[in-house]
Amino acid sequence: MPRVAGPTYAQDTLYVRPSRRILGAEFGRDELRHVAFAALALTLIFAGAFATSATRGNFSALPSAFVLFLPFAAAAAGPAFLVALIAQKRVAEKQGCTTEFRVLPQWLLISVLFAFLFGFVFAAPGATSRFGNVTRDGAGRMSAAVPLAYTAIGFAALILALAVPGAAVGAPGLLLAFVAQVNGVLAAFSMIPVPGFAGSDIWRWSKLYFAAIMAGAVALYWASLVAVRLTL
Repeated sequence: MPRVAGPTYAQDTLYVRPSRRILGAEFGRDELRHVAFAALALTLIFAGAFATSATRGNFSALPSAFVLFLPFAAAAAGPAFLVALIAQKRVAEKQGCTTEFRVLPQWLLISVLFAFLFGFVFAAPGATSRFGNVTRDGAGRMSAAVPLAYTAIGFAALILALAVPGAAVGAPGLLLAFVAQVNGVLAAFSMIPVPGFAGSDIWRWSKLYFAAIMAGAVALYWASLVAVRLTL
C-alpha cells in the first residue's frame, strides 16, 4: 500500500492576523487559501498513489483507477488534514501560541511525482510555522495533536462501520476502510522521530507519550488493512 511522509515546519512564514474561526481555531485569509490548495493536493496525491499501486505499472489502466480512487481520497485526506490543523491550532492557543500553514511548491511537486510514478505518498504539501514562546512541552503538545487527530478520525471510521447496520459492506464499507487506512498511514508516518516530523517534537517532549501515540497509530493502520481486505 502507499507510504507517506509527514509535514515539515517552517520558521520564516509571515504571520497574518486571523480572520475566520473554524471549529474554535483561527485562520488567516491567505492561510485558508493555502489550506484548501494543500487539501486538494493531498486528495490528488492519495488517489494517484493508490491508483498507481493498484495498476502495478499498467499505465493504460491508471486513468480509470485514478478516477475510481479520487472520491475516496477526497473523503479521507482533505478533511483529515483540516481537522489536524484545527487540533494543532487549538492546542497552540492554549499554550499561548499561534500557528500558520503555508504551501511549499517544491515539496508539493515532489509529492505529486512520487505518488504517480512510484505509488509513494510523500505528504508534505506545506509547512506550519509557530509563533510565540514555544517551549519543549508546548511544541510536543502541539505536534501530538496532529497524529492524535488522524488516529481519532481513523478509529471513528472503523467504529462507524461496526456500529451502523450495513455500513461495513459495499461502497460504504470500502469508503470507511479507506478513511481509516489513509488516516492510519498519516498518523504513523507523522510520528517518525526526525526533524520535520511531529514525532521529533513528541520524542523530545515525552518518550512515554511517543510510545503510546505510535502504538495507537500502528494499531489503526493494521486494523484498517484488515477492514480493506474484508470489504474487497
